[in-house]
Amino acid sequence: MKKATLVLIAIIFFSYGCPVFASPIINELMYDLDGADIDWVEVYNQDSSDVDLTALKLLVDNSTSNHSINKSSGSQILHPGEYGIIIPTSSLSSFTAKWGSSSNLFTASFSLSNDKGKVEINNGDKNVPLSSVSYNSSQGATEDGKSLQLLSGAWLAAVPTPGAENKAPASNTDSTNTTNDTNNTNTTTDPNSNSSSSTNTTSSTGTTSGSSSGSSSSSSSASKEEPKIKVKIATIGALAFTGIPFSFSGAAFGYSGEQLFYGKYFWNFSDGDSKETQGIQGTEKFSHTYFYPGDYTVSVEYYINYYSPVPDATSKVTIKVVPMNISISKVGTPADFFIEISNNTDYAIDVSKWVLASLGKSFILPRNSLILAKKKMVLSPQLTNFNFNDGKNLKLSTEANILVFDYSASLLPVMAPTEVLAPAPVRISKADSSQVSISTGDLSAAALSSAAAAETQNASYLWPGLFVILLAVGGSGAYFIRRKKVIPKTGDDFKILD
Repeated sequence: MKKATLVLIAIIFFSYGCPVFASPIINELMYDLDGADIDWVEVYNQDSSDVDLTALKLLVDNSTSNHSINKSSGSQILHPGEYGIIIPTSSLSSFTAKWGSSSNLFTASFSLSNDKGKVEINNGDKNVPLSSVSYNSSQGATEDGKSLQLLSGAWLAAVPTPGAENKAPASNTDSTNTTNDTNNTNTTTDPNSNSSSSTNTTSSTGTTSGSSSGSSSSSSSASKEEPKIKVKIATIGALAFTGIPFSFSGAAFGYSGEQLFYGKYFWNFSDGDSKETQGIQGTEKFSHTYFYPGDYTVSVEYYINYYSPVPDATSKVTIKVVPMNISISKVGTPADFFIEISNNTDYAIDVSKWVLASLGKSFILPRNSLILAKKKMVLSPQLTNFNFNDGKNLKLSTEANILVFDYSASLLPVMAPTEVLAPAPVRISKADSSQVSISTGDLSAAALSSAAAAETQNASYLWPGLFVILLAVGGSGAYFIRRKKVIPKTGDDFKILD
C-alpha cells in the first residue's frame, strides 16, 4: 500500500514538474504581394490545448533577434483549430484595408525577404523552434497576389486565405491529388476536393480516369506562366512618416529568374520627384523623403538597354505617408532625471538608432526600439547618463541627423497678444529741428512727406507777414516825427486885454 502511494506521488510530482508546450505551426506566408509589399505570417493551432501566441516569439533569418508578438485585435489565445495572423506593425493598416480585421491579428517588428528566407516560431529559445519554414521565390507567390500555403504537407502558391482554411489552387489540384488518391479513390468525400469530383464525373460520363488525368496535366501545362523579365521594389513595410527618409531598393530578374546587374532603372515617387539609376547601382538601397501626408504610388521601370524608349519590366508599390508627431513629453527631477518620449500618432514608430543629445552628451537608442501607437518610452538616467542640467537643451534626432523634437523650444514662454495702438503725431522741437521725437512705431512715408509739406507751407507765409509788420512800424514812426517838427505861429500864445 505504501509503495503504491509513493508511486502515485511520484507520478503527480513529475507530471507537474515537466512542462508541456503546445505546438502551433506556420500555415501560410505572404512575402511578396503584388503592388503593395504587405508581409504576414499565419499560425495555426493544431494542438488540443489553447495557445497564447503573445507568449511565443517570431524569428526571421534577416534578423538575429527574437521578435515579440503583440495582440492587435481578436483574441491572443488560439483555441484548437484557430488561426492567428502576425503582421509587421507598419503594415497593419494596409492589411486591414485589404483583408479586414475580423481575424485574430497580431503585430511584430519584422519583414520578409522577397527572394528567399526562413521563418520560425519559438518559445523564447531561438535554438529550439516550434515550427520552422524555409521558402524561396521559385515556389511561386511572387507579385501575383498569391501566398504560400501548407497543403497536404507541401507548400504551394494559392489565393490568400488569412484566418481561414487553406485551399489548393485549381490548376495544381488535379495533378497533385491524382497520385495521392490512386489507392483510395472512392474514400474521398470532401465536396471541395477536385480530385474526387473529377473521379466521380468520369465514371458517370464514361471517361476513363487516365484521360481525366491527362486532361488535367495538359491544362496545368497550358496555364503555366511564360517566363518574362521582372523588376521588384523592396521596402520595409508600406508606411512612412513626413520628414523621415524612407528606404527603397530594386532588383531585376531575367527569364530564368537570375538577377540582372545591368540596365537602367527609372523611379517615380509620385510627389514630383524622380530618380534614375543603372547597373549594380540600381540594386543598392537608397532613401526618399516625403514632406506631406498622403498615399503615394511609387513606380519603377527597368530597361535592359539604356537607350531603349520602352521599359522591359515595371512594378509599383503604394506608400502611405502620415504626419510625424513624436515628442519629448516629460523629464524627471534632479533626483530622478528620466526622459519620456511619446508617440502621438496612430501608428507604431521604429526609433532604432535615434539620438538624444544635450550639451555635448548623446545617447543612441538600440536597434529594434519600437514605440507603439499612442504609447510612451521612458528612459532611465542610469542608461542615458543625462542629468537635470541637460534638460533644457535636449534634442531628439534620427539616425540621419534629422531633428525631430527640440525640448528647449517647447520651454519658451508664449507671448500674450498686445493691443495695437494708432500712431501718435510727430513732434518737432524748434530748438533743434533735426531731432524728431516719435512716441510709437515707424511712420509711413506718406505721413513723413505730409509733415514736410506742412513745414514748407508755413515757411512760405513767414516773409510776407514780416514785410507787412515792418511797413506798419515805419508808417507810425513817420507820423510821430512829423508832429514834433510843427512850429507854432507868433502870438498864438498871448491874449490882448483892453
